[in-house]
Amino acid sequence: MSRVSFVRSTLHTVNSSNKLRRGRAIVLLALSLSVSACASQMRLVKISGDNQAGALGSPLDSAPRVQLQTLNGEPIAKVNVRFVAESGGGKIVRGEMQTDPRGYASPGQWILGPFPGKNVLLAEIAGSSFGRTRFYALGTTLTTAVTAYTITMQQLPIAPTDPNAPLPAALIVLGGGAITGAQAVARVNAEKEAAAVAAAAPAATQTVVAGPPVAGQPSTPSTLSLPALGGQLSPKGTGALLVSAGFNHTCELTNAGVVSCWGLNAYGAVGDGSTTNHATPTKVDGGPFMVVSAGANHTCGVTTAGAAFCWGYNATGALGDGTHETRISPTPVAGGQLFRTIVSGVEHSCGIAVSGAAFCWGENKEGQLGNGTQTSTATPSAVSGGLQFVSLTAGTYHTCGITTSSASYCWGSNLAGEVGDGTQTRRLTPVAVAGGETFKVISTRYSHTCGITSSGKTLCWGMNDNGQLGDATTRLKTKPTPVVLPGELQFATLTTGAYHTCALTAQGAAYCWGGNARGALGDGTTKERLAPAPVSGGLQFLAISAGFQHTCGMTAATGMYCWGANDTGALGDGTQTARMAPEKISEK
Repeated sequence: MSRVSFVRSTLHTVNSSNKLRRGRAIVLLALSLSVSACASQMRLVKISGDNQAGALGSPLDSAPRVQLQTLNGEPIAKVNVRFVAESGGGKIVRGEMQTDPRGYASPGQWILGPFPGKNVLLAEIAGSSFGRTRFYALGTTLTTAVTAYTITMQQLPIAPTDPNAPLPAALIVLGGGAITGAQAVARVNAEKEAAAVAAAAPAATQTVVAGPPVAGQPSTPSTLSLPALGGQLSPKGTGALLVSAGFNHTCELTNAGVVSCWGLNAYGAVGDGSTTNHATPTKVDGGPFMVVSAGANHTCGVTTAGAAFCWGYNATGALGDGTHETRISPTPVAGGQLFRTIVSGVEHSCGIAVSGAAFCWGENKEGQLGNGTQTSTATPSAVSGGLQFVSLTAGTYHTCGITTSSASYCWGSNLAGEVGDGTQTRRLTPVAVAGGETFKVISTRYSHTCGITSSGKTLCWGMNDNGQLGDATTRLKTKPTPVVLPGELQFATLTTGAYHTCALTAQGAAYCWGGNARGALGDGTTKERLAPAPVSGGLQFLAISAGFQHTCGMTAATGMYCWGANDTGALGDGTQTARMAPEKISEK
């Protein structure tokens, strides 16, 4: 009798041995030994249901299915296969079942866990450590439709053999908005609004056309590359894929994971190992990175392995390395925590760990770390409340975030109502933004906050002395207030500067409003605007980022543009001349 036949016979004996209690232990021992003995001659092959993505807590479209085979590829029937939701908090219908006559087995529906990020399902031969294989999926809160783009999934030489390894962030351009981190999934089927494209695990290359063409865009969709693990989305023809404007410096991230920065570098915020200002893009040491965030005088990033690094000014511990020493090159954040994303404020930083928990470090005199104290810390400190976040944004003395349920919370200084809870009371722990709206985008930089709701409304609150709330007044607001939009105008994403705000439509048209003394609105003037005004030039942007008094945006066709204040070279055009309209940055 072959080993496989003996296993089948033993399985049948066990299933019919309920009346033979005295021999049960012996039979089970024989079963265990026999399965282990022959499992090394079997293999589990994934047939379907791998590399999927879907909404949190929802079943995936395709049930995972494996086939048990001999090493020669012949199917093996009537052998138990066990399925275990190994990480991510997901659930399955069946935990164990016998392979059918064709050797197939499936746990039925795989329901994703409640938190954004990677879900892992283990399949193994029951009673043996041999023949294991894993399925990967990505849970997301994002349901925004992508239009007029082709998205290509490419395999990278990184195998997720560790089920607890971090899921690197990816970036997908949503018509005009750039979404990063665990939200990097796009619903691309224009008819069913169901098919998801995600960076869940290495996968074979496949291309999907994301909806019909959009008026004003080329009939042939742009090609966007989305490596399945450790990569970023990049428009064809340009290496830039993410831009982050700090107070007086700017950084960009390329498809290769390279970060370049330019502008003020007195404290090493450019990260090139010097303290010399740079008026053109200068490569940052280290990497490869998947996220970068420019603050006031420091910068932080997360590598494709999930490790957080910061560099620049550190008197208040904003670099999180356990010291208060200025660093002119990327320095690891202390504690070994793995992060999905990271944001830099003025003198504090925050990140979302792989678990979805938020951590902050640095200056805390206004409670911007959210840990219930006003004590600064030079190492990551957990934000109170146990909330799970999908995005964070850091201001001068306050911080905000969106949770897995799309609820918006803020904490820290509230003198101008920037927390948005209807008061001007400092908050040392997260409090819900008033109004009960759910949000898909939130941004803060100085003392005002803006967001886009799930229903598409653009709301702002906080300081408004320069009209940065866009409500046609200059009075501060302590609750979310609608931005005055002309006609049917609606925004897909937005960004806040110190005294101004900018946003993109789904077609990539840019609008800005608020303070404009140095040309940060890009409308060709220095006139303050109390409501959204179009940026000059008619460019179509994929992403936009507002700094202190300057703004930068990334286009698909011609690369990066910046405008506004340029005393320290923050526009990256090789000069120190302020620009009232978009100016293409220098490319080395």
